[in-house]
Amino acid sequence: MNIPEHWKNLSPRQQLRDAVQTYARLNGGDMKAAWFKLERLYSRRYGIDLTAERKRYAAKHGTLPTIPLWFEMQGIMERALALATTMRPSC
Repeated sequence: MNIPEHWKNLSPRQQLRDAVQTYARLNGGDMKAAWFKLERLYSRRYGIDLTAERKRYAAKHGTLPTIPLWFEMQGIMERALALATTMRPSC
């Protein structure tokens, strides 16, 4: 994985946000679409429906965790970060 220089002082959650922001910027700036793209890629790669998992958690605990928080809570931030850095702009 090609790590950007400015990531040295960022937490994994900040790195994930930066990777998704970079993808969004290269695709017209839509952050919601960028997070959705990551969610879909993750679901396809690992066979886990993140939306359903997060909604199940919300029904049980009364709060819907953000995607980065969900990755942290599940201990899969490194996996998500690796996937996010591979996202490429749509043509």
